[in-house]
Amino acid sequence: MRFGRLAGPGSVVLEDRPEPSPGAGEVTVTLAACGVCGTDLEKLRGNYLLSRLRELQKKYEEIGDVRGLGLMTATEFVKDRKTREPAIAFRDRVLVEAYKRGLILLPCGKSSIRYIPPLIVRPEEIDEAIEILDASLRTAHTAA
Repeated sequence: MRFGRLAGPGSVVLEDRPEPSPGAGEVTVTLAACGVCGTDLEKLRGNYLLSRLRELQKKYEEIGDVRGLGLMTATEFVKDRKTREPAIAFRDRVLVEAYKRGLILLPCGKSSIRYIPPLIVRPEEIDEAIEILDASLRTAHTAA
């Protein structure tokens, strides 16, 4: 398991350890509990989420844009990628289909969906959400 060892004020040293074993004067925390390390974890997970959403963008013409910062990401749905006309009804169908499959998503703007998983989200959980989103997009696309 990867741990961050507090080495002084504002200083964290990353270490691989089988389990926490603090020495004299040390405090060991997991990555999820360590603010400095958590930022790196958020970037890694955010990049992974963005890459998976971009895979869906290549598959579905209705996804006009994928954007994000860290784990706060969004997809914008359009009727046509050139005109960028919002696909409000399509986005709403995706939301309903995802909900039916157990994935609660947040609409934002005119035709976007926002994704804000917790900092401790695992890649497997992102994969599961993307599978549900893919099935929801497929169903919404067929109904269009």
